[in-house]
Amino acid sequence: MTDFIEKAKKGDGESFAQAVMQVKDKAYRVAYSYLNDQESSMDAVCDAVEKAFLHLETLRDNRYFSSWFIRIVINECKAQLQKRQRALTLSQQLSGKPEHETPAQEEVMDVQALLNQLAPLDRLLISLKFFDGYTLDEIAELTQLPVGTVKTKIYGNLKRLKRSLEAEGV
Repeated sequence: MTDFIEKAKKGDGESFAQAVMQVKDKAYRVAYSYLNDQESSMDAVCDAVEKAFLHLETLRDNRYFSSWFIRIVINECKAQLQKRQRALTLSQQLSGKPEHETPAQEEVMDVQALLNQLAPLDRLLISLKFFDGYTLDEIAELTQLPVGTVKTKIYGNLKRLKRSLEAEGV
């Protein structure tokens, strides 16, 4: 495997692919043990492949490619779990349920369906705030909107989403 890594560090994409093929099954098993979902596990492994390829030069010792790659997979799984938690937190905020009470999968899906009905900019602002964890200042900088506008749009849309959920009886 160290030969593959050495060639990959010199720009040989096929060698990198060969190295990944040798650890892909283990990486998937690790991801699945974290996420308990086939699609999410595959996404985590794919994201890890991309990150590993982009940062291959940071691997100091080629013998440790496998453990280095698995660490990247674990970090991707943790990132996905954080996004899931943010989605649950948003669902709890909109439904008015206490934090210790986990919303049903249907409620999370209802929230996602309502988010999909928003204008793309409004959906982006809510996603950046609640799913990606950006602050209002960071969102304003990213979108080149005034902080006040970002705040008004986010919280105005949250109120509308909450009213919609209440009207549906969620």
